[in-house]
This record gives sequence, C-alpha cells and structure tokens, in this order.
Amino acid sequence: MGYAETRNAFDTYVSSAYPSKNYSEASVLRVKSGAMLAYVSPARPFNPRSTITRAQLVLRVMGNYPSATRTFTAKRQGNRTALYKNLTWANKPAAHSDGVTVTTTGALAAGTELVFEVASHVQKWSDGADFDGWEISTNSTSEIKLYSTDSTASWAQKLEPELRVWVADAPAAPSDLAPSGNRVVSEPKPVLRWAQLDVNGDTSIVAAQVQISNTASFAAPAFDSGEQPVDDASLNLAALANGMTYPGLPSDGSSRYWRVRVKDGAGLWSDYSASVSTRYLPKGTQTLVSPSAASPKVSDPTPPIAWTLTGATQRAYRLELFRKHKTADVWFDVWDSGKRTSTAQTVTLPARKLTYDDRRYKIRLSLWDTLDRQTTPGSPAAYVVEREFFFNDNAATTPTKTVSVSQVGLWPYVRVRFTTDSVPDRTIISRDGKIVADIEAADLAALRQGDGSYIWLDRAPRTGRLNTWTVRPLSNGQMGWGNPSASLNPVVKGRWLVTDDFEVFLAGTDQDLAMVEVATDHEVLGDAPAVRIVQGLKGWSGSVSGQLVRTRTGSDLDDVSSATWRDRLLRIKRDQLRATLLVGDIAVPVTAKNISAPPTPVAKDTRGDLVYAFSFDVEEAGAHDWEAYG
Repeated sequence: MGYAETRNAFDTYVSSAYPSKNYSEASVLRVKSGAMLAYVSPARPFNPRSTITRAQLVLRVMGNYPSATRTFTAKRQGNRTALYKNLTWANKPAAHSDGVTVTTTGALAAGTELVFEVASHVQKWSDGADFDGWEISTNSTSEIKLYSTDSTASWAQKLEPELRVWVADAPAAPSDLAPSGNRVVSEPKPVLRWAQLDVNGDTSIVAAQVQISNTASFAAPAFDSGEQPVDDASLNLAALANGMTYPGLPSDGSSRYWRVRVKDGAGLWSDYSASVSTRYLPKGTQTLVSPSAASPKVSDPTPPIAWTLTGATQRAYRLELFRKHKTADVWFDVWDSGKRTSTAQTVTLPARKLTYDDRRYKIRLSLWDTLDRQTTPGSPAAYVVEREFFFNDNAATTPTKTVSVSQVGLWPYVRVRFTTDSVPDRTIISRDGKIVADIEAADLAALRQGDGSYIWLDRAPRTGRLNTWTVRPLSNGQMGWGNPSASLNPVVKGRWLVTDDFEVFLAGTDQDLAMVEVATDHEVLGDAPAVRIVQGLKGWSGSVSGQLVRTRTGSDLDDVSSATWRDRLLRIKRDQLRATLLVGDIAVPVTAKNISAPPTPVAKDTRGDLVYAFSFDVEEAGAHDWEAYG
C-alpha cells in the first residue's frame, strides 16, 4: 500500500474579537467556541484520481489545559474567497457540513495529537472536488492553542500540522501487447501477453478482461471475456474461466484486434490498453526424414540430415546437435548451425561433430516459413522437431584387418599402423572412443607403406596414461563393425606445444595451470560455513614458462637447435595458431597468448649451445570436454 505524508501547509486563524485582522504570520493556531477558527491547507502528497484507503489530519496541542471533555471538528473547506494572507473573520469562507470530530477527555497535555480521520474528504479532493483544506473548530469555551507551521518549535520538534495519506493507485493501462503488429500466430486460441505497471496499494494483478473486435473500433466487440482470474500478465484464450469460451481466430488469415484491461488486488481497474492486431494461419507439416524414426541409428560420422516441409514454404532452418553423457542423463551441446536463410532440405553434418562412437546423440531441427509468424507461449514461430539416434558401427562393412601402435622415440607422437583388405571410402580413427581422424580414400594413399600397411601419426595423445586406438573403415555411409584396437601409454620427454604441422619442445618448464570456477560465496549467519554457488567451470588456463634448448638424436629426439624451437614458438604467435598443450597427463587444445621469446640467449648449455627463455599464457580452446580430457 502506498503511503505519503506532508508537513508543507498554509495555515492561519481568525478571531471574532478582531474581525478584520489577519493572523497568517502567527506562530500559533487558536480555536475557541464561537470566537476563533483555525484553517489548515496542506500540499497534495498524492496523484490525482488516486484511491484513498486512509487519510489523517494531525494537529498537536501547544500548552497544557485542565481536565475537561472537549470536541474538535475538522470541516472540509471549499474555495476560499481570500488568500490565507488576507483571510479574516469577516471574509472567512463557508465550510462543508461533512465534518469529522475528535473528542478528548481529562487534562490536555502539550504535544497531544488530535488525529482526524479524513479519508472521505481526501478522496473527494483526489477525485477533483473543490478543496482548500480544513476549518478547525472546538466546543471549548476556553481558548486552545495548536502548533502552526510558522512556529519555530514545531519545525525543531516536528509538531506542525501533518497530513498522512495511504493510497492505492489504479494500474496503468497495459502496454507491449503480444501478439501484435498484425503478425501471424500458429494457434487459433493463443496465449495473450502484456506488460503492466501498478505502483501503489495492492499491486498484485488478480483479473483481466479482454475484448476482441473484427475492426479497429471497439464500439461493438465480437468477443468480451468478462472478468477472468489471472496471476500474471497473460490470458490463455483456450482456457477461460467463468463459463466463457472463445471460438478462435478465423483460419483465413484475416485480421482481428484485441485490447485488455487489468484489476489489481485493491479492486481497481486500469483503463483499456491501446488495441493491437493479429491473425491466424495454420502451420504446414514438418517431417524429419533422416535420421529416421523407424531406424534411429547412424554409422556415418558425417551423415546427411534431411527433412520436408509441406503446406508451407521454407524460408530458413537451424540444426543443433547434442551428445548424451555416457552414464548420466545429461546432454552436451556439440554443434549449432545457427539460423540460416535457405530453402535447402538436406544438410551434411560437418566432420568432427559425431566424435564419440557407441553414443547417443540428438538432432534438433527448427524451420521458419515465409509468413511473419510470432511466437506465443506453447506455440513457437518456428517448426521444431527433435530426434535421438545412436552413433555406432555397422556389420555390413568389412572391418579393418589389423591395428598396432608405437611411440616415436620420446616425441609426443604415436604411430597408428593398420591393414585392410580393401580401400574404404573413408577411414575413421578414434582414440578412447573419440574420433580423431577422418581420412578420405584419396588421402589414404599418402599413408601407404612399402609392406602394404598404412601409418597415421597421432600428434596429440594423452601422455602418462593408457590410450586405445581403433580404426574403422567406412563405405556406402556405413562404418565397419568388429574392428581391432591397440593400446599404449605414451611417455614423453619434457612438455610440448603441438600444432597441425610442427611441434615445440619446452624444457625446464614451470607452469601455473588451473581450472577456474565462476562462483560466488554466500556468508551464512552464525558459524555455518559459507555456501558456494558455482555458475560455471572454465577449462584449463594459466601461464607456462621455461627454456628452449637444443635436442640431439642421442636423447631419443631429433637434432633440433634452440633457435629453431624459438622460431616455431614465434610462428604460433605470428600466425595465431591453435595448438595442443601436453603437460603431465593432460593434452588439451589451447590458444597461446602473450608469447615472449626474447632474441638474447640467457645461457649456454654444457656443450656450448645457446639457451633461450620463453613464456606465454594459455587458455583452453572451446568448452572443456570432460569426457575426453577429464
């Protein structure tokens, strides 16, 4: 409930003993039966046309008075015939008869409050009736003094006349109606929504009334919902109360206009909103053809996603791909095409999106037609369909014959050697169930060895723990089933930064890496520990520093100078290359930033070769893949 008070007022008194004298500068108000009247006219502390739930005029007694029963009366005063500074007994205005009284008994002490309940007077004032304050009188035959706004004591002790008002404003007319703009909705009985504002009183919205018209004029609305109970700024035309039923918008797309008003908890109705228009046209039929509902299994890591739209013309599409956790009922975002303006109805899923075999995925297809549709609750403007499918091998394709793995010295590389009875359309290589290579048949020839086998180099295995590689042939859109696997625990020397084309050996490395939590600690009263709310988890980030030194063949590494390592590190900086950082048992894709490798060597090693210092910051590229990297 809104509350306002004011001590800002004009006041004065008049005396029959001096009928032509004005007392507007007096520091006291005086009342006496038949001889003295006081006048108080406060400033208005509320908006016009407010609903007044309670109002009090408070006057305070100056001085002490003997025991007696006294009655004080406050009468609503109409327009004055003279300004307060000119008001006298001779020209005092007539007061209205609807006075309110306060009766005191016993001795009257200084500071006693005379509280007049004047809600009916203030409501008339709010509604625009003539009003110029109150005339104060008493039946006491002895003079009673009251504090005036001009009393120094009243300023210091807040004893001047006071008006207290409790108001309940009617809600503002609703705004921001939806659906609107003559846009198309997809349901004949949509949910109508609006914005509402109510600032004083019981501001909860308890009811709404909607009118729908065939024209912009509401002289004779085609439908009136009557008062409908609501608890938010919306009304579902398909679920009206009080026996009301809306027949629905016509399906021919002709325009209809609607407006709404609301009632708040104080029982006050707003004005009607401005009217808006909308129209209804049924949607067409969307069908997701592949992956099919009858056989929701995919064996191609780059499968075609195909669909049809009948009864409407496609304007745009959006594809989203999700992967289910291998044990928990959690879906990870994998890929999003974004909204694309196109009439295409077949899209090939990009490579490296279906990365985990033997896993459940979900595709979400959203389509938009050429009509200017507007989303309403429960009825999106887009056509949306989802389908889960399983990504797995297929027995129809001959599997790989053999697979073996071996490490290249102490380099962070593993040779994956495999043989096959025939050259497939594509060769799919996975590490620990995640696809890390998709090789076309034309590119496979470059990997062929003299003995007829093929070798693919894995440049980013996880070091210090067991990795398992599987090679699957893919032909005619089907990935082979029953393929052999091979495992290895790579052990490397030092730390490495590996790109698609080269690597950098990081010696004497010092790293400060962490996975930062985006969190807030909330202190709890008492001795209870703080409650930590985690909003998100970031991937690996931090700093790496150390030395670039020459490596020699005798150390299980090729003979590479420290200057070459430095050139390679600076190439990553120059070309803004992404790389894989291998530190300990983590191997994660990162963006290296603030790379520094000064040209002045910091030392020479025991054989006289130059040693360079380096440092850089890293931030994991993309969202952290908990399944792949822990």
